[in-house]
Amino acid sequence: MQNKSRVGDLEILQDLEHERQELLAERIGWGLMILFIGAALAGLLGAGPLSHAEAGTRDSGLWVEYNRFERWESESTITVNVGPRIGPSDQIRLWMDRQAMESIVIEHLDPAPLRAEAAAGRLTYVFLRADAAPLSVIFRLKFKKRGGRPMRIGVEGGPQTAFTQWIYP
Repeated sequence: MQNKSRVGDLEILQDLEHERQELLAERIGWGLMILFIGAALAGLLGAGPLSHAEAGTRDSGLWVEYNRFERWESESTITVNVGPRIGPSDQIRLWMDRQAMESIVIEHLDPAPLRAEAAAGRLTYVFLRADAAPLSVIFRLKFKKRGGRPMRIGVEGGPQTAFTQWIYP
């Protein structure tokens, strides 16, 4: 409720309770903005230290580097690393499950595979490698679907790993 008070020669209407509520709402708003900016800088809304992750282990010979949080229809990168002791010495057969393939569009693979083979429930890429050296394959892709996107990647006859990425609209 507004009260009249005199300040010098002026009569001023004021509602101190309303002003306190307004100040509280402003402080809550500033706090939420700071939290939102902090979450974005930390990587909870895209690339950043909390977003970068690895699936699998180097000891198993297969590990995948990816971002936990990505944007729908923006370019994303997934790096699949295969250790030197995995698979035959001249070729690596790297597969990705069909469920993952239905939610992505692969725009580029580096290095380019020799061929791709479709099989029951998975797509297999065949890569050449020299002298059983480690192999890193970079998938440049875009997501066609939003939400949690589970993926499974593996080496035929060897280790496999699973991970989930969250795709924001």
